[in-house]
Amino acid sequence: MEFSEWATGIVNGRVLDSKPIPDGEKITAVEVKVQAGYGIIDINFHSTNSTTNWVTGNNEQGWFEKEVVNPKLKMIGLRVRLQSGFGIVDVQVIYKDNTYSDWITKINEGEIRSTVLSENVTGIQVREQAGFGIVDLRLF
Repeated sequence: MEFSEWATGIVNGRVLDSKPIPDGEKITAVEVKVQAGYGIIDINFHSTNSTTNWVTGNNEQGWFEKEVVNPKLKMIGLRVRLQSGFGIVDVQVIYKDNTYSDWITKINEGEIRSTVLSENVTGIQVREQAGFGIVDLRLF
């Protein structure tokens, strides 16, 4: 399995198990759970017939936002907004034709970073830090 580079390069926190989509399926949506004061605290890829399950399993209160992946385009990466004191606060899909989806949470603050693969994205791995939520992610 080939991993992309980590999006933010933050090394604090713990790396969680990777979450693949089933073989032969395509990612159809990216869903995030957001908590006030923390940013994104969980992420989930929907695929043709299933989901990857929530990566962090964080059961704290929050709200959900979802972006449907354009079925005519190939998803090769994610852009993230990293906000100081919060971790990752927004996510955007990168397509092979160098276009992007809408930002998922619409939180327009923070430094933009990205992680890209040369092939189809088939899963995700995150780094979670207590008090910040998800602080980094990479794809495979």
